[in-house]
Amino acid sequence: MGQGSRHVAVANILDPRTVEPDTLAYLSARQLTLQNSCDKGRYVRVFHGGGLDAAISRRGGHREDWIDLSTGINPRVWPVPTLSPECFSNLPDRDDSDRLIEAARRHWGFPRQSDVVPAPGVSSLIARLPFIKPPGTVTIRRPTYGEYAFAFTCTRRTCRENGNIQIIVHPNNLGGLLSDCETILAKHRHLTIIDESFCDTGPELSHAGLSSHDGIVVHKGIGKLWGLAVVRLGFAAWPRPLADRIRKLLGPWPVSGPAVQIGLGSLSNEDWIIVSGERLRRDASRLDSFLSHHGFQPADGIDPFRLYCIPNASAVHRSLARRRILVRTFDHSCTWIWFGFPKTEEEWTRLEEAVECLI
Repeated sequence: MGQGSRHVAVANILDPRTVEPDTLAYLSARQLTLQNSCDKGRYVRVFHGGGLDAAISRRGGHREDWIDLSTGINPRVWPVPTLSPECFSNLPDRDDSDRLIEAARRHWGFPRQSDVVPAPGVSSLIARLPFIKPPGTVTIRRPTYGEYAFAFTCTRRTCRENGNIQIIVHPNNLGGLLSDCETILAKHRHLTIIDESFCDTGPELSHAGLSSHDGIVVHKGIGKLWGLAVVRLGFAAWPRPLADRIRKLLGPWPVSGPAVQIGLGSLSNEDWIIVSGERLRRDASRLDSFLSHHGFQPADGIDPFRLYCIPNASAVHRSLARRRILVRTFDHSCTWIWFGFPKTEEEWTRLEEAVECLI
């Protein structure tokens, strides 16, 4: 497979007598392959894009020889300016945090009634979700981003229809399925999480305004459109009563000084955001046109990646890997295949030549 599978060990320094039982269960589960009650006996395995080192180990070459199209990260990264030396040595103060929160609120249109919480990536927020509310049932529309099911399964939550906790990835992190406002509100029970990590190329589709409703949370991040996944900067717009709880779980100084400076610059650079969004839409159209001509059936997708259906996707994956192009396939489907966008014309040419050789 072209994905990196996440295996996390827990340091043997935890004293079970001093750790909350649910927290201990969650951490310990990362040493195991757990049975996923959300999926009728299948096992929890969280795969992501990337894992280029594994592909190199298997197929050879060096990193510079490969084109990694297995992620949903914009290949044209927001140009990070020179950062002040102080941001690497001085802990961020309250003013820094307030300015970052205001930049996020202004860019994404979070209402004043919601409390915006910065975090070291959206994934850090997901891992803490099970500890925000009392135990209950969870509804996760699948297939989707696997970290949600993993987090709740590790804390022994039951996944079923009409749960009191709703997880909605909008657009969905596979086929790009959208969720409308009326449906979200109709299904809302006690807590609804709307993950909009891939909504930045279609800001008109955002449900950021719903974070003013009691129990509705919206997640955002700068990893996809801006291409800044390694910066680890995400945001959650929470109803105020829940915001203090997530802050306590994140601990002091959850966002580093460099991440604060990068976040302030990237969220305020509206011209770059507009140009980048337009470029990604052109890339999506170009990729759809080319691959459709060669038998790939678009299964929708969201910028900056596309999802296609083709018979024996794993064979296509292997063929491209032999030419040192990494795409992504899936355990749960033998026909789905994921392509990110090439960065340069040289990379486009290599991909086109490799696909031509499949015929």
